[in-house]
Amino acid sequence: MTIVAASSPLISIIIPAYNAERFIDETLQSIQAQTYTNWEAIVVDDHSSDRTADLVRAYASRDSRIRFHLAPRHGGRPSISRNIGITLAQGEYITFMDSDDVYYPNGLQVLLEPLLKNLDLNASMAFPYYCDSELKPLHPSPHLVEREDGNFELAPDYQLSWEAICRSEVTLSVCCLMLRRSTLITLGPMDETLLMGEDFNYVINLLRMGWERLLVLPESTFKYRQYRGSVTKKPEHLISAVSCHVKSTNWLFSLPDLPETLKPLKMRYLYKRLSIIASCLTKLKRPDLAMTVIINSFHYAPLSGSVNWVAFMGKEAIRLILPEALQDFCSMLLKTNKVDYYKAYKR
Repeated sequence: MTIVAASSPLISIIIPAYNAERFIDETLQSIQAQTYTNWEAIVVDDHSSDRTADLVRAYASRDSRIRFHLAPRHGGRPSISRNIGITLAQGEYITFMDSDDVYYPNGLQVLLEPLLKNLDLNASMAFPYYCDSELKPLHPSPHLVEREDGNFELAPDYQLSWEAICRSEVTLSVCCLMLRRSTLITLGPMDETLLMGEDFNYVINLLRMGWERLLVLPESTFKYRQYRGSVTKKPEHLISAVSCHVKSTNWLFSLPDLPETLKPLKMRYLYKRLSIIASCLTKLKRPDLAMTVIINSFHYAPLSGSVNWVAFMGKEAIRLILPEALQDFCSMLLKTNKVDYYKAYKR
């Protein structure tokens, strides 16, 4: 059966895709299963070398709400594909999705309803539910508490504030957002110079338009896959991400509206980002690259007198150098907990 789109879709879903044939079927099927049906899905293919284009074109031939667009050239950055999608979007409300994620059936409706009821809102935001590569549930967002009835509430310690952001206590992603078109126009395009982290900067700029104009919903609207084969978790991608985190950190802590009292947290913030990269590389069996990240981190603040370096990068050095039996003891000496950031990853 061929499905014909409404003449004017209310929601545009922008999906950057690159070599996504493994999961794109489930992604598009989850969109087609939405309780809210007046949408368009724009898949921007970054010149995949697999069957991504053929699969999406087949869906588009049967459902005119699904649109396929081939990028002019391989850009290698989701921000480029997302910006292309923004220029093509026809909806009054825009949201973003990765090509390996899966919506819950009411995902679009949950995000849309508050925006229809309250015209003062710029955007609504929900959270993912983390799953493995086969969509086996792992855990909800750390910002949500799952109740016995299956619904959620915000974690007691959750707060969306400058301090929480500078202490890396909140996660921000465009895949959790739905924005008004007028808001998107004001924000402008995403930063295409960043290989990763451009969506974080985008949400920060959204907050700067008015913190009270972003509604945070205690809802989980989609399933987020965590797995080693993910493009964002490939070793070469993670190494390239180091410079992106440095640039993003410098940008964040130079914002004029950031309280001066929080600017001393800059190195703590950066080292936490770098330590997560080092930890992930260790889990990907690339201790050589993890050690490269640790050694290069000296460039930002030498070891002498730098408690932040010891607390974050020193912990990762311990994980690489010492056997498991000694790691807990040495972590205790550093007054930090041993963290296994990606213990949930599945092949």
